[in-house]
Amino acid sequence: MTWVLYFLLLICGAIGIALLIVTMPGLWLIAAGAAAYAILTRLHYLGLRSLLILFLMALTGEVLEVALMGREAGRAGGRRGTGLGAFIGGIVGATAGSFIPIPIVGTILGLCVGCFFGAAIVEWMGGGATRKSIEVGIGAAKGRAYGLGTKFIIGVAMLLVILVMAFP
Repeated sequence: MTWVLYFLLLICGAIGIALLIVTMPGLWLIAAGAAAYAILTRLHYLGLRSLLILFLMALTGEVLEVALMGREAGRAGGRRGTGLGAFIGGIVGATAGSFIPIPIVGTILGLCVGCFFGAAIVEWMGGGATRKSIEVGIGAAKGRAYGLGTKFIIGVAMLLVILVMAFP
């Protein structure tokens, strides 16, 4: 029975990584799958310390994604609200991009374009020049792409931790 649970945990981790690619909360799915595995195996293979590490990794990934987006927008001279504008624009863009016939590419493209427009519009509405607003938008889109890559790397690292620590 433990091997079946372990196999399901690995499938859950793979699905979590796939969700990251389409900007869904895959890190939290990986962490939740690990918690379920730990509970079902009565913490015999995956203990509280491992669960805490996985939770902190997921939290770090989320914080880094937003921080990188805001940092890159700030580097381009963006105002204080541009990070939030990029975040909201990214959600709208990823949702709209999901309707493009090329599944993963459409979502990621929509995410980056949405971040660009979200940050650029906030900067422009705050009185920024058009050129500066475009630069801030490019910075936010670049930061979101960096954040997405960072979350993917953290997701793979989480899966590796699970592979070793949860092995029956």
